[in-house]
Amino acid sequence: MTIDRRRRLLLGASLACVAGAGTLFWQYASRRPALAFEPPAEDICIVPPIRTVAAVPYDPGAGLAMLAPRPVPAEARDGRLHFRTHLGPAGSALYVVDPAGEPAIAAAEPVRDIVRYGRGVRGTYLGPTCAFTRTDPNVLVLDMCRYRLGEGAWSEEMEVWRAQREVREALGMRQVFSNGLPQRYGWALEPHPADGARLELSFAFGVDEAPSGPVYLLVEGAPWFAVRLNDSVVPTEVVGWYLDRAFHRVPLPALGVGENVLTLACAYTQYMELEDCFLLGDFGVSRDRRLTREPARLHFGDWTTQGYPHYAGSMIYHGALEYDGAGTVRVVLGEREAVDVAVHVNGAVVGHIPWEAANGLDITAHLRPGHNDVGIEVVSSPRNMLGPLHLATGREPWTDWRSFRRTDETFTPHYVLKAWGLFGQVRFERG
Repeated sequence: MTIDRRRRLLLGASLACVAGAGTLFWQYASRRPALAFEPPAEDICIVPPIRTVAAVPYDPGAGLAMLAPRPVPAEARDGRLHFRTHLGPAGSALYVVDPAGEPAIAAAEPVRDIVRYGRGVRGTYLGPTCAFTRTDPNVLVLDMCRYRLGEGAWSEEMEVWRAQREVREALGMRQVFSNGLPQRYGWALEPHPADGARLELSFAFGVDEAPSGPVYLLVEGAPWFAVRLNDSVVPTEVVGWYLDRAFHRVPLPALGVGENVLTLACAYTQYMELEDCFLLGDFGVSRDRRLTREPARLHFGDWTTQGYPHYAGSMIYHGALEYDGAGTVRVVLGEREAVDVAVHVNGAVVGHIPWEAANGLDITAHLRPGHNDVGIEVVSSPRNMLGPLHLATGREPWTDWRSFRRTDETFTPHYVLKAWGLFGQVRFERG
């Protein structure tokens, strides 16, 4: 059994034969709604002709065991079996082909475009401003530093990776940013004549409004460093971690309004690899990268421009819904930038909308008569925290160490960030 691939419109297609029947799984890789895939009948065909196709709607959340096959109309002609399907962005479908079956003659089901509204559609909206809750501490990336070796002069300000490159060159050590041959584990743990050289890194940041709560330094390998904030010694007491167990949280003294300088000193060795540092806490970050007050409400649109340029967690947009107990209610999302969207009703997560095919989540069973609190949780990723942050080209199809260490025209000193958040209105559609 083979698939006719003349037009190659199906992405990620695979075919496996099971117990004399055929099982076909297709997935459309794009997340963009504009790229929804609904080919004409002749674009999906199987050879040689098999009489019946039974389709199982593939639902990763529910599991295949909970789903019953339903017939899909198919036609045997020109030596091939033809049928139609619809795959939304990032959607998938599983088809079971029975060579001994009879052709399905049921009428084709119309494709319902949940995001196309017409007159007479009942519902209410959430947005364009909302009260909101962060699920994680906010972040300010400290990726620009000055350095000095021993009692030498301080360098100009540069990215941390450039500082490490110059330090290793000065100490006669191999560069550590790429693995290469021989691989690092074969030489990085070996002693080096320059091991133990005193290295200091200085990070400057501004504060327009001092945070009322604690602020933490997040640094990889905190016990290696002696830390000072302005003129105060900071004990390197590790109080947990964030994002990665190697990223240690170190409490900082109260920050002063104005300019602050954080200094990290260590006895540098061949084994060490310097990484960006971070500030964590309950604060906002202004467009000129200074700590400030957080906004009281979040506006629909990119949250990186609203005080959260490097934030790596989720934002829950809070709304309310009155329900009279009659009919159904579905959550229909507009344009958004998210890894996933979780829907909360009265404090509990009741479902997810990870891709466009899942839009229109039915929340009726979770509503109570009268007032209901509804939260739309937009899940982001650590992209704006971990980088690459200075890639002038923006997103590229491949990311490796070269993406973080550009020295040509694709480098920019400015921060190129991934947008996150709800952009279009959220509709509570009544049925």
